Amino acid sequence: MIGQPASKYETDYVTWTREQAEMLRARQWGNLDLEHLIEEIEDLGDNKLDAFEGALTRVIEHLLKLQYSTAAEPRRGWEVSVATHRVNAARRLRRASSLRKLTDLKSIYADGRGLAARSFKGFGDTDPAVLPTECPYTLDQLLDLDWLPENPNFPERA
Repeated sequence: MIGQPASKYETDYVTWTREQAEMLRARQWGNLDLEHLIEEIEDLGDNKLDAFEGALTRVIEHLLKLQYSTAAEPRRGWEVSVATHRVNAARRLRRASSLRKLTDLKSIYADGRGLAARSFKGFGDTDPAVLPTECPYTLDQLLDLDWLPENPNFPERA
């Protein structure tokens, strides 16, 4: 705003966080920057959900590549990526079980499908139109460390 000095929240976020934490410890309720604290607490939850959904987006992208790509390589890299992002998602879920019910699988699938389709277009090995428009995977399958979809082009890897 014009004419108002910038708050420490806007000019030195790290110092602001430390001061707010100290005031909370000292129970100095009247000195807290409640407006920004509320915003930051909401952002903390959103960041956890974003990280969980980001890991699932990558899992979906690479599961779709494993299931629908006709390319022989880099299949092993996709499998490693799926495993890595499943571990990351599972760790986040252990810390916050509410992520399961907050997850927007339809939106995550759209993002993962878009990334897989873009990859297919870039390499020209597979027609992106083969990708299902609706998510073919359950959340449990996305999180299952041992599950991979079948690909008729590579039956030995199923």
